[in-house]
Amino acid sequence: MHIEKKRIILITARADYGGGPEHVFRLLESLAGEYDFFIACPDDFPYFQKYSSLIGREKIIVIPHRKFTLSAFLRLLRFIRVKKIQLIHSHGKGGGIYSRLLSMFSRIECLHSFHGIHFSSNGFLSFIQKNIEKILSGFTKVFICVSESERRLAIQNRITKSSKIKVIPNGVNISRYKPSDVLLDDNVLKFISITRFDRAKNSSMIISIIKHLRKMNAGKSFRCLLVGDGPEKESIVKKASVEGLENEIFFIPFTPEPDKYFQESFCYISTSLREGLSLSVLEAMSAGVPCILSRVEGNIDLVTDGVNGFLFDINNPSEAAKCIFKLAGDKNLWKVFSEKSALLIKENFTVRIMAEKISKLYSELLREKYD
Repeated sequence: MHIEKKRIILITARADYGGGPEHVFRLLESLAGEYDFFIACPDDFPYFQKYSSLIGREKIIVIPHRKFTLSAFLRLLRFIRVKKIQLIHSHGKGGGIYSRLLSMFSRIECLHSFHGIHFSSNGFLSFIQKNIEKILSGFTKVFICVSESERRLAIQNRITKSSKIKVIPNGVNISRYKPSDVLLDDNVLKFISITRFDRAKNSSMIISIIKHLRKMNAGKSFRCLLVGDGPEKESIVKKASVEGLENEIFFIPFTPEPDKYFQESFCYISTSLREGLSLSVLEAMSAGVPCILSRVEGNIDLVTDGVNGFLFDINNPSEAAKCIFKLAGDKNLWKVFSEKSALLIKENFTVRIMAEKISKLYSELLREKYD
């Protein structure tokens, strides 16, 4: 007996490099056999092509990159009616504007994943943004937070009631590659940071960290592999050059396969001002690369300071440098951090675990309305 798959549309206002678009891809890859998926996203490289290869171009409707337009909304409204969509799942702030308005006009239930909660630093704009989110909450059946700290942030900002929130962490595929503690025997030690080169990732702080490491020189020198692309990359490259750091910071274009860099890096560093739950950090930990992270939401859900990594104050590059230096000089500590990090990911943060939890949530919501 043929059972027709339930029809779900995933909405994201980004399909360029980033954790959100990659999360959507992994969700599609894991659950395409269980549900009939459709996508609303921009025609961005590389994920528009990746989504098309998984579900077919005919199941994708193009929307603007990180921008709401009335024409795109009306096309989307018609699309979900023609395709007989049964559940809407949006990802990120931009996708969430479309999804909740669609739910209001179509009466199709909406599930929304934050992928990081952030508002403008301008007090008035922040007030407006928070109140828009509170209004849209009324048209949201369930929110997904990718970490406990993100859930707390949603409640603190009174975005929604705690009863409407499910915590389902991001997941990664377990890395086949592991670095070795023999890296610590080298006089030149490499550490890695994967970034989007925008304000939230705060990548320029790496320059200050390297300068502090220079002052601590005790027979070792440090090199940072700064992997990624983004709007601030050019200015940071210029700043590094002005500071004479061309031989200490290596700028590497974004790669979907960072494993080869993990193998030659003795630690991973994140200077983010905010996170949902970083896929790059999860991937590094999966590979057994000890992590030194800014003490912000998302990061604090993965690293317990001094237990499986280090946390540092986001306004204190000297503290970050001291953490790097301490780890470089203690092979036993490095082994402990490496083993605990890899085990944490294996037991709690895999794609399989993430997909199973989201599939269960889909089933519950669809059963309530259609069975």
